[in-house]
Amino acid sequence: MEGDSPLESRSLGEPGMVRNPAHSQHLRRFGNHLPFCSDEEGQIESRYYPGCSMTYHPVVGKIREMLDVAGIAYKTFEHAPVRTSEEAAALRPEYNLHQGAKALIVRVRLAEGKKFVMLIVPGDQKFNESKVKAALGAKEVRFATEQEVGEITNGVQIGGVPPFGNLFGLAVYADNGVFGNDEIIFNAGDRAFSIAMKSSDWRKVVNPTEVDIV
Repeated sequence: MEGDSPLESRSLGEPGMVRNPAHSQHLRRFGNHLPFCSDEEGQIESRYYPGCSMTYHPVVGKIREMLDVAGIAYKTFEHAPVRTSEEAAALRPEYNLHQGAKALIVRVRLAEGKKFVMLIVPGDQKFNESKVKAALGAKEVRFATEQEVGEITNGVQIGGVPPFGNLFGLAVYADNGVFGNDEIIFNAGDRAFSIAMKSSDWRKVVNPTEVDIV
């Protein structure tokens, strides 16, 4: 990535529809799949299969609206549905696994009681339970179940959870390593849709607590 403009569009297959050139947004296809179309929620329209009727989860539109209102540049990608960071990295040839911003919803037990929070770590890392407990002052930490994730996010599937806990009323704790990347990429509310943006811009809109948890 050194020497490249982080949000410059580079040729990687046929470009898709550019909704806002001023913000350097680009829709491109990774892999073979059926893309999704736009609807009244403001979702992305695909040129690959005109007339298709599927849509992304509404959270995709909410994230894009948040970034647009803030005037933040970002790139968008449609790709085959993925569940893990490794699967996503395999479909994102311009980005390495470490650049992935992996969002994990966990339940912690604090002195005042139990609550859910969001942890963000680089895609090739796992959080260290002892460090999480120390950073949050938690006595217990466990992953949210698939059902709990669905209830918290209004139906976002595991693998599609975006690093925007603020959209779900969750406190967000980001490992310092996330900001070692000038640019990060993540599934943005749907397993088949990704956004890439500067980590510094992500910090501005999410305002996470920065911690050492890996």
